[in-house]
Amino acid sequence: MAYELQKSGGIIRLLSPELVQMMSSVNVPAEVELKKILARANAKIVNFDVQIRYDAVKELWDFWERLKSVQNPSNKKISATQLLDDATDTPEFRNILEAEAKYLTDIGNQYFIRHAEMNQVKIQESDHIEYLYHRMFSLIHLLMKSFTH
Repeated sequence: MAYELQKSGGIIRLLSPELVQMMSSVNVPAEVELKKILARANAKIVNFDVQIRYDAVKELWDFWERLKSVQNPSNKKISATQLLDDATDTPEFRNILEAEAKYLTDIGNQYFIRHAEMNQVKIQESDHIEYLYHRMFSLIHLLMKSFTH
């Protein structure tokens, strides 16, 4: 894991060039709260403190949950379906996206990401935090390429 000492004295974690490029090119919807949530998540994932990076994962899952309702705020299921439909014209790939979206939602619900019940599992490893961040961000990035709203 690489870190950089900034002139201000702060320390940041260096991310993979691929994730940095994706983070700078994502087409975020105009909705103000979505922009704020994603900005907070992206700022936290570079922190050297594991707990703050864990918070970045939680923020990214908050972004995901809010994004699923952006197309149709009164019906999250229809809204999420529209996001997935807009991302591809290929039924086979659409099935992959739907499975990935469901699986990532399940991860957020089963682990100490979206809920705080006693039976939620806390992610302990820094590498696991980064893996989940990359995975969720990849889905968001893809869906945002075709976002129409």
